[in-house]
Amino acid sequence: MRTISLRARVAAVAVVAIVVAFVLLAVAVPALLERQLTNALDRSLRGRAIEVARLASATPALGDRVRFHGSLAEPEVAALLDRADLFVLPSIVSRNGFMEGIPVALMEALASGVPVVATRLSGVPELVRDGETGLLAEPGDSESLRAALERALGETDGSRRRAAAGRELVEREFDAGAGAQRMAELLRGDS
Repeated sequence: MRTISLRARVAAVAVVAIVVAFVLLAVAVPALLERQLTNALDRSLRGRAIEVARLASATPALGDRVRFHGSLAEPEVAALLDRADLFVLPSIVSRNGFMEGIPVALMEALASGVPVVATRLSGVPELVRDGETGLLAEPGDSESLRAALERALGETDGSRRRAAAGRELVEREFDAGAGAQRMAELLRGDS
């Protein structure tokens, strides 16, 4: 069973195609740091080195409290999620209209039993059902994101309950093997 403390490790694992979303996270987190809710933050990014460097330079106020790992192999991501107290994915719509569908990173975090905070965008609410399987913030709104992070870190029992419900949801509704079996049944005409 995970315990969430005031020395929380927050992970964000994603392909960094939209740097501004993580800058929003960087804006939200110092407010938490000032409130001393978290003083150890670990953020891992899978993406091109130039995007990681640009993000690192955009968030100097976080100092050594944030680690930008760059590209990680799946076992390293799994290990990071295993050590995390909270997973955050502040998705936004890019200037060219791109947005994530149902992020695999969120499925991985939920399947790992990590409490999650994400933004209410596209298919994200199919995974993160606000207050049930995680917490949702509004896209592009650092105050909304800060409030959701603060709530997730402050509600230990609630975060555990939501994480367990999130894991159950992913296992029940997003299992590739079960989905393939159900598709085969539908194609055969089995109801």
